[in-house]
Amino acid sequence: MIKKYKKELLISFLFFIVLYSGLMFYFYTAYKATVQDFTKNILKENALLIDTTINTLNKECDTIFYLKINQPKVLKIMNKANNPNKRDIARKELYSLLLPTYKILKSDKLSLFFFQLPNAISFLRFHKPSLYGDSIKHVRYSIDLADKTRKIIRGFEEGIMIGEFRNVYPLFYKNKFIGTVEISYSINAISQTLINHNLSFYGLLQKKELIYKKVWKKFRNNYVQSLISNNYVWDKRVFNSNYYKDNKVKLIKDIQKIEKKLKIKKELSKNKPFIKTTSLNNKNYISIFQPIKNIKSQIIGYIVTIEENNFLTKRKHRYTNIQLLLFIGSLLVLIRLQ
Repeated sequence: MIKKYKKELLISFLFFIVLYSGLMFYFYTAYKATVQDFTKNILKENALLIDTTINTLNKECDTIFYLKINQPKVLKIMNKANNPNKRDIARKELYSLLLPTYKILKSDKLSLFFFQLPNAISFLRFHKPSLYGDSIKHVRYSIDLADKTRKIIRGFEEGIMIGEFRNVYPLFYKNKFIGTVEISYSINAISQTLINHNLSFYGLLQKKELIYKKVWKKFRNNYVQSLISNNYVWDKRVFNSNYYKDNKVKLIKDIQKIEKKLKIKKELSKNKPFIKTTSLNNKNYISIFQPIKNIKSQIIGYIVTIEENNFLTKRKHRYTNIQLLLFIGSLLVLIRLQ
């Protein structure tokens, strides 16, 4: 009788294990598939949004180049600048001619207007017109490349002050190569454009080692240390953006709180896109990390999107509840079998 009871108990227990395990496997597989589909779609949509924004801003740079720079007056002045005896006069003429355009660009999204002579010799920095004549041959890869190939070079590049998304164009006068010009924009321009589409935070998280190799010490205050990892810094211009100025202090504090909760050092080291969930002040957020390469095809960091989103948190909560219900249900089945 005792042996029979033990046998029935063992069979019931095995039945419970099989039932519970089978149901758990089914719901876990469904949960994982849902999370993977959501992650895949969000990463794809986010990457498309960022790429589209960058392409749009590049087109704006092209428009400025073809309408305002690649014009007979400008090209004639740049040709004059190739003569050392006329260089100073040409610089004043070019500055006077294009200053109104530069002021408009500065008030909009584009941030840099920089002319160079052949062999990557700086000619006119509109952001710092008193600094010229220095060789940037081994300092600015994009300009050096445009000078050599005489083709348009685009992409992100670190600078001695700060990194920019750069468009460098070769200049020709009567088929003669006369120099290059750079029109650039910052992560701020990308952030401002994207905020109009979706009220989220967009920032540029960069590898400190790569940035500090290029940036001069006196300009490192253009960056702020990330709390995610000591190896990363933020381009802090986003935090100073007009789009965030009304809630600047709160924004920085909230981003810092989210940073502290993100345990992602392993994910960062993989240089691949990923998503992490966090909660703050009874709100749920997803942080989307899209790796970004510089012109040399080195991954220099991530464009980070932080937005309020309840989907993954709700799914996880739902799955936890299902686990509990399955356990209780399977346990009740086991009791009835007794």
